[in-house]
Amino acid sequence: MNEMHRVTKVNGFYTIITYGSPDMRLSVFLDSLPRDTYELRVKEIPLSFMANLINSLRSKSKNKSLTDALKDKQLLVSSVMEGNYSTNKFFIDRIKF
Repeated sequence: MNEMHRVTKVNGFYTIITYGSPDMRLSVFLDSLPRDTYELRVKEIPLSFMANLINSLRSKSKNKSLTDALKDKQLLVSSVMEGNYSTNKFFIDRIKF
């Protein structure tokens, strides 16, 4: 964070994309940057069905490649039927200096 702050021009910005919630990530930003030198904006964006399906397949398949996981009918069906996709989101933290 300090290095990104150091090389960012005045009125420049950088974007960080994370799956962590702002509650978990905000302290990292606030503790590592000089106070009153930046504007922090957080935007929550829901993931698409396909992104959630891929995340589910990867988490359930452990040692398999995604290609092999897609060939496993039982794994694919259970991932599609999981249906917990509305709660999975990622956050874009945009920092402007």
